[in-house]
Amino acid sequence: MYTFLAKLRLMAILALTGLLGAVPLQVSAESGSCTTASCTVTSQVNFSVVIPTFMRFRLGATNATQDTVIFTVPAANVGDSGSIAGTGGDQGSGVSTLQVLANMNGNVVVTVAVSNASGIPCASGACTGTFINWNEITTATSGATTPPALDNGSGGTATFAPTAGIVNENANWTFSYDNTTTPVSGTFSGNVVYTATAP
Repeated sequence: MYTFLAKLRLMAILALTGLLGAVPLQVSAESGSCTTASCTVTSQVNFSVVIPTFMRFRLGATNATQDTVIFTVPAANVGDSGSIAGTGGDQGSGVSTLQVLANMNGNVVVTVAVSNASGIPCASGACTGTFINWNEITTATSGATTPPALDNGSGGTATFAPTAGIVNENANWTFSYDNTTTPVSGTFSGNVVYTATAP
């Protein structure tokens, strides 16, 4: 009788052990417990923030419209080297808004490409077949970085350096006509493409 009961108990223990072994272990977040009257329990959480690489470059209006700056030289002042202020630009008076913002922890370089390497071409009037040198248009800035100079060649560059890994310059670029030559009468029109690159 004793042996039979012992065997039953042993079988029950084995069955219970097998059942418990079939229950999967659960993974819990970090936790702690305390059983004393005054105690401290800590728990930790890890956070990760992912920031994408980006660059923003703006010169002029924020929409798809290109800024147009017009210089109208009075007849009495043609070629007298008196600087001529412009009209137009997104701020008027030949002024365009500049924004360079990048988080690449490196320089942003702005280059220029003129539409005609011979100069600003005649668009209408008696000036047909003649040009005004691109360097007659100058750029002043309210910011810390000197703008790229315009010329009939490859043009200048402007290098915007980061501070603590971030390039962030907001400025006004003011375009003027130097008026140092006497061109043939007419309207001269050309286009300049400004390109921002993070090498």
